[in-house]
Amino acid sequence: MTQIAPQPRIKLSKLRDIGWSRWDPIGLLDPEDPAGRWDDKANLSFADEYDSYLISAASQLRRGTPRDEVVAFLVGIET
Repeated sequence: MTQIAPQPRIKLSKLRDIGWSRWDPIGLLDPEDPAGRWDDKANLSFADEYDSYLISAASQLRRGTPRDEVVAFLVGIET
């Protein structure tokens, strides 16, 4: 019997590093610092909201959802 290896866990800090550097759907990050930092004290108050979007997008990709659909999900949050 072939065993299926479990998928690696999503590392939230890595997901935040990627997501926050490329995506700010509701314009909360400092425009003078476009890369933003999820671990800046000023950003922690809304980190959980962004985390929920990023975790959902990553989970969709892991389940095999086409990339275009995941992009549409993220764009939908922005609009």
